[in-house]
Amino acid sequence: MRRVLCAVPAGMAVALVCLAADSAQLFEARLIRAENLRKAGQYAESDKEYAGALEVAAKFGPVDPRTAKALNNRASVLLQLGDLPGAESHFRKAIAIWEAILGPADPQVATGLNNLGESLRAQGRFADAESVYKRSLEIRRQTLEDSPGAVASTLNALGTVAQGTGDLASAEARHKEALGLYQGQKKPNEIGVAATMNNLAEVYRNQQRYSEAEPLYLQALEIRRDLYGDDHPETAGILNNYAALLNDQGDYARAETYYRRVLDIRRRTYGENHAAVANALNNLGALLKRSGRTEEAQDALARSLATFEKTVGPSHPYVSAVLTNLGELHSSVGRFAEAEPLLRRAIEIASATQGPNTVQVAVMTHNLGALFARQQKYPGAEKLYAQAAAIREKVHGKEHPAVAAEELEVARMIQAQGRYTEAGAYFQRAARTYENSGGTSDPAYAESLSGYATTLRQARRDREAERVEDRVRALLPK
Repeated sequence: MRRVLCAVPAGMAVALVCLAADSAQLFEARLIRAENLRKAGQYAESDKEYAGALEVAAKFGPVDPRTAKALNNRASVLLQLGDLPGAESHFRKAIAIWEAILGPADPQVATGLNNLGESLRAQGRFADAESVYKRSLEIRRQTLEDSPGAVASTLNALGTVAQGTGDLASAEARHKEALGLYQGQKKPNEIGVAATMNNLAEVYRNQQRYSEAEPLYLQALEIRRDLYGDDHPETAGILNNYAALLNDQGDYARAETYYRRVLDIRRRTYGENHAAVANALNNLGALLKRSGRTEEAQDALARSLATFEKTVGPSHPYVSAVLTNLGELHSSVGRFAEAEPLLRRAIEIASATQGPNTVQVAVMTHNLGALFARQQKYPGAEKLYAQAAAIREKVHGKEHPAVAAEELEVARMIQAQGRYTEAGAYFQRAARTYENSGGTSDPAYAESLSGYATTLRQARRDREAERVEDRVRALLPK
């Protein structure tokens, strides 16, 4: 009926109404197509539809809730495509519209802030993400007293940020508070309970508290199975993390079984060309690499890389993770020439998409340094380890065990070049960093002291060396 009316030249007023009606219908149609493509994992096609919807939305005026919705949804797709700055920009524009319409303390603004926090966290900008999540938490605590699940969701997000910075004690506290809120509801939010149990288990796994992590994974897995069934991607997500726990404990056979189960579920759900399938191949490949099955590992990782490049593009952070695994694989079997360009490309991608001063870039830089060290290219390794230490210091602060670990590697490289006095100063520096950060129980602390003692011996400072060696002996198990 509306199409017929618009075809009739019945005056400007009617024409404008018809134009608005047609624009609204076109906008909704593109939005629905975009969402369906997103659910199917066709992110590039989904992005085009969202871009088209936003072109139509320009006719609604600068401050319209429909525009905010399209901006927010497109941002989620840009996250999947690895366009992290683009995702951040779209989330910020959506939030600005919601603030203009609803006010700065509306629950919808808090939801937008949570989404913005995710884009910042993905870029490794943990301080910025934490600030945004805290503002969301404040809004939700004030406006959603009867919705503890929303508060718990933001607490969970803050916990993941703390994990990203290595502050596992804070992460544990956030996830425990979130879990208490979810479980304290009259009708517990089982989806939230399972997600939070999984997050808390991840904290325990990273702390090597395996006996505490395992029951949480299994409870989360049981909830997901009850909610979705055995063959659902949500169930596969917990299976994947449980497999990582088994992998960390050296139970490669069981871990492989679960990783292959995850791969099978995702292939049957999404088809072969999907980022979730590429992720499963990467995890399986890393396990096979660790268990010494080089050819199988290389095949899985190569397929993962090809799938990621096809589905999310060649410059996505996911690609950098696979490149790192492939580079480490080549390095482990002495194929150094093949390894180096892969590791360098991984660093370039991570630096471009997440920023140069992140934990991820520090780890990758350390890995490249280890490659140089294996080839006895000690000056190059020294430089890379020093870069990793500088990045760690920017992320964690000067007094942190991760900084000490990199300082220890720098000391070893200097020592290997015969610069014993300078090496001794670095060994001593690493030991002090361990002491000041509460890391004296780390075996690397004793290694720092031992290295310092060795350099004192090499400098003919035997009495000083004996005193340091006494400290090392006091650390050894009785």
